[in-house]
Amino acid sequence: LRRGGIMAEPLPGIAATFVDVRTPSPPDVVLEVEKRLRDIVKKPGNDRCAECLGTPVTAISFNLGILVCAKCEEVHDEYLSAHVSCTLPCDDTRLGMETSWVHLRGARTVVEYVDFMGNDKSNMFWEYSYPPTSVRAAEGSEGSFEKPSSESDRKPRENWVQAKYVENVCCNVYRRRITLRKGKKVRKLWGQLGSTELLVFESEKAAQPSETISLKSGIIRPYIDSSGILEAIDLQTPQTVLTLTGDDRCEIFEWMFALHRTNCNVLPKREHSLKNIPVRQPKKRSQIKAKFRSIPSARDLTQKKRRETSEKISVIDRGRPVDTSTGSKQDTRRGSSTTDDSASKFSRFPKAVEMEDLLHNTTKQELSHLTQEKEKVAGAISDFELRRRKLQKKLQACEQTLNSLYEEERIIDKKLKSLDHSLSQWDEAAKGGVELLELLCKETEPI
Repeated sequence: LRRGGIMAEPLPGIAATFVDVRTPSPPDVVLEVEKRLRDIVKKPGNDRCAECLGTPVTAISFNLGILVCAKCEEVHDEYLSAHVSCTLPCDDTRLGMETSWVHLRGARTVVEYVDFMGNDKSNMFWEYSYPPTSVRAAEGSEGSFEKPSSESDRKPRENWVQAKYVENVCCNVYRRRITLRKGKKVRKLWGQLGSTELLVFESEKAAQPSETISLKSGIIRPYIDSSGILEAIDLQTPQTVLTLTGDDRCEIFEWMFALHRTNCNVLPKREHSLKNIPVRQPKKRSQIKAKFRSIPSARDLTQKKRRETSEKISVIDRGRPVDTSTGSKQDTRRGSSTTDDSASKFSRFPKAVEMEDLLHNTTKQELSHLTQEKEKVAGAISDFELRRRKLQKKLQACEQTLNSLYEEERIIDKKLKSLDHSLSQWDEAAKGGVELLELLCKETEPI
């Protein structure tokens, strides 16, 4: 999966916004992330699956901040969209692989948010009113649901995650702190998310919202500083452009994931400080209408073309000589040596004649232009063929040089082998001489 330090497969969902698959983390950061992730798994509440309380946990859901078992991980991957649950492995087998996401830049941000949230805090929101007293659950029909156990089959798990995360049957709709930056004004307010809108309140207990922002066709973009800390998110809608900030970046994460679950699209992150975030104002409706008014319609273009053609024909008609006998303008175009009948016909339709001349001249010009282009292409092809031949000659010369070098290498190898053989013979001769000297010394000792 890794090619030269780059993962070939992208990460799922919003995790690809924060984890850079092209940049690996330093080894000390990787060890820190792995240690912190193992500590998170050992925490009470996180050591069991957030859905069925099964063990062991094998994956984390980044945008939900929970840990799940292998069976629930499969349901999250196949049944829930990536904007609802984006799962990443956390078991020792997959974390130990070189292609694991913990080796990439931005993994620390993922682990930090999961540590902040956890199973207990997440379920306090998603299972706030469980068991629900709804008709759907009381009837016991096929679509009813209940919290699955570790021994449950796939169907109960699918019904549970559908009701919990998609239909929001048990979740707690509460107001979160929100800091809005609109233009140069910064306001600390309270926000509450609806299905397709964001309600802004002046205080936590205010009865009526001070502002309602429609999230239809909304776009969010995270802003991250050089150290990888999430500082703000930019929310753009057709009606307004504003920035959501705060002192706690985990709260900003919560807002971003909540807006993403309302089908707001997430753009790639921007890495610069919050002070340098550009202040953008939405275009007014009058500006958009004026822009579209400046674009001519097909009818206007057709009328303009007709006026230009009639002007050209009138200019050509004014330049013709007048026949004094008939009082009409003569036909000076090519083929004027026709019979009187054809001349009378052309005299009755002067504009048609001029249009034919105009078409002929245009076709002739286009033909000459195409001929010139053809000559240019032919010249380029000949240059390319000449370069190819030169390169082929150079390649042949390089091959000959390589062959000669190979021959020299073989000759040198042979000489080295012969030298090794000679050295071995000399060594044997030297050993024989030493033995002979020893015998001589022994024979001369008594003397």
